[in-house]
Amino acid sequence: MGGSAGGAIYRAPGDGDTWQYTSGDPLNSTPPVLAPIDGGVVIAGSSADPATTGLTAFDNGITSEAFIARLGHDGKAKWSTPLKAAGFPWNVVPAADDFIVVAPYMPDAAQVAPYYVTQDIFLAKVTPEGDVVMEKTLDFDHEETIFYATAVAPNGDIFLAGLAMDLPADGPIEQKVILAKCDGGGTLLWEKTFPNTGHQAYANSIIVLPDGDLIATGAFDAELDFGGDTEPLKSSTTLEGLVSGFLVRFTASGEPVWSEQFGGDELTVGTSLALMPGSDDFFLAGAVAMDLTLGGLSLPGVPFTPDDTQSFPPSHAFLARMKASGEGVWVDRQLDSEWGNVAVTDGTTVFLGGSVETKEDASDGAVYLTSYTTNGSHGSLYGAPSGDGVSSAALVLSDDALWVSGRYAGSIDFGAGTPFTSSDAGVFLVRLPATH
Repeated sequence: MGGSAGGAIYRAPGDGDTWQYTSGDPLNSTPPVLAPIDGGVVIAGSSADPATTGLTAFDNGITSEAFIARLGHDGKAKWSTPLKAAGFPWNVVPAADDFIVVAPYMPDAAQVAPYYVTQDIFLAKVTPEGDVVMEKTLDFDHEETIFYATAVAPNGDIFLAGLAMDLPADGPIEQKVILAKCDGGGTLLWEKTFPNTGHQAYANSIIVLPDGDLIATGAFDAELDFGGDTEPLKSSTTLEGLVSGFLVRFTASGEPVWSEQFGGDELTVGTSLALMPGSDDFFLAGAVAMDLTLGGLSLPGVPFTPDDTQSFPPSHAFLARMKASGEGVWVDRQLDSEWGNVAVTDGTTVFLGGSVETKEDASDGAVYLTSYTTNGSHGSLYGAPSGDGVSSAALVLSDDALWVSGRYAGSIDFGAGTPFTSSDAGVFLVRLPATH
């Protein structure tokens, strides 16, 4: 691991533990989302096993259900609560002592799978003991409403960001970035959508700054307008259909403060944000295929020659530290990776999770997990990411350890805990010694 400039050292007892997890979707390939809690981790997902969801049996005709559970350090459930009206959860987020779960609203679905989306949204608040103390349906008028991102302010307000899809009778599909705000009781206060002249526009992550403002990131493929005093953002890609990344800062009332496009000639996506503790600086993770211009910083394109097996340049994970003004502090790209999915920090170390292509099969990838100090010094790959896995999907620092969920196909070995050698696709949860 990379060295640090001081601060706490996270070290889990032993060498780490790994658990296989039975998902509720037909391909058994959707990892749960995670949130920190004393003594372990909170997970939200779906399962085809009734006991995993906290039930003795499913209702007639039901083959899987969404759920939230609290796991101890040993990976065993202290409790599990079914969320029968929910589709597959996009997020589980701490809210003071409780947890907010956001998912599609699907009360009549026989099966829970990540590709099922709806107009309306399921929102619940669950206590550390597993009691559902608030459950709401948020009504929207869009053809599809997807909230990939959730953040909770210190006063309990809930912010949601993602995409809204509409089907005008006289035109093509419209995909817009959407931002919504609920109070702590789950009442929808307002929603705002931001138009894009192309076909792709979505937010992937949102955080609340110490002053109450919001930062969101995502991607778009043409011209995206956040309104107010900001200028419309224009994608810099040279081919139609490829996306550029965006960053935008809002007030707590949803008014844009500034917005900026980032990327280069090829695909660029902003996937994850992590706030620096005790600061309004933040970390941005994502993927970039060639050159990258971001917040006044730049990285040159990686040389690439098309051939019969790959006509487009490969993407790579990147991580950047940003100021709340949108100015970049540092940025780094990992050439041994394929995609950056998620970042998490304790204020001393930043962990970056994603995937890396295998040479044997370009459709698969091994789990990619690495670390940085907050000043940009890069550590080594974390553990031993070998096998045919596909991507780490969620990271959380909790219980003096780094918890990771993701999916794999064939086998996977973190170099800690028990390697998975099943030939089938599956989902993993691993607790690693988060040492830096």
